Amino acid sequence: MQEAVEGSNTTLAAVLTSNLEATIKAVEGLIEQGIDINISNYNDASQIVIGGSHEDINYLKSNPKDLDAKRVIPLDVAGAFHSPVVSSAKKEVEKVIEQIELKEGQFSVYMNIDAKIAELSTIKERLVNQIDNSVMFYNQILNIEKFEQPETWYHIGPGNVTAGMVKKSISSKSVKVVNSLDSLNDI
Repeated sequence: MQEAVEGSNTTLAAVLTSNLEATIKAVEGLIEQGIDINISNYNDASQIVIGGSHEDINYLKSNPKDLDAKRVIPLDVAGAFHSPVVSSAKKEVEKVIEQIELKEGQFSVYMNIDAKIAELSTIKERLVNQIDNSVMFYNQILNIEKFEQPETWYHIGPGNVTAGMVKKSISSKSVKVVNSLDSLNDI
């Protein structure tokens, strides 16, 4: 994906909104007008991430009302990931994934591409297609909450951004962050 975005003059921006549906419609309207942007991530009920040229993202940063949004915050990234800009990476990833033997899992894994449970028969195809499709994180949270009903949620990895997104998306559940050996000892 990194190679695919090099020289693309594209970037990502977080779009903060109080009306997700209206913001999504605004993005769709801009796309219909020929503006080359896309939704790379659906993070939670108040945030999406859009990808596009630096010029378009900078314009939208100065004009968030064009997205029916409160703020547009450019992200420090190499390019518009999870968009058609990185489609060329699919061939190489597919080659690697085809070499991997996968077996039936022991617990449900909800995939980014569609927020549905991974199935052995389609997982490789869905992993490859995730490269240039939106990350459906918000729907993943809602589906996990609905179907798995975890008592405690764990963010595992650097920082704690996704823990905040989960806290916004579910109610009255414990959300813990494991981002270091010390934090692992705290759970």
